[in-house]
Amino acid sequence: MPDELRPLFSKEMTVGQALAAHPLAGQVFTAYRLGGCSHCAVSEAETLETVAQGYGIPLPQFLETLNGLPRFPQPAGKP
Repeated sequence: MPDELRPLFSKEMTVGQALAAHPLAGQVFTAYRLGGCSHCAVSEAETLETVAQGYGIPLPQFLETLNGLPRFPQPAGKP
């Protein structure tokens, strides 16, 4: 499968990896009201699956939203 068709986000990915993988991922977390206050902070070590379960978010919907973010072209020489 070509890289541009392969999902960027998976349930095994950590929050930290997700935030590093795409510059707009943080906006998705904000839209789902994740990590916006001190008593509901999300650990960067948690997986996306764990976060979705803990907050009652349907995992397929959460991943679809993240994977629906626009892809940015990679600079030459970068995977």
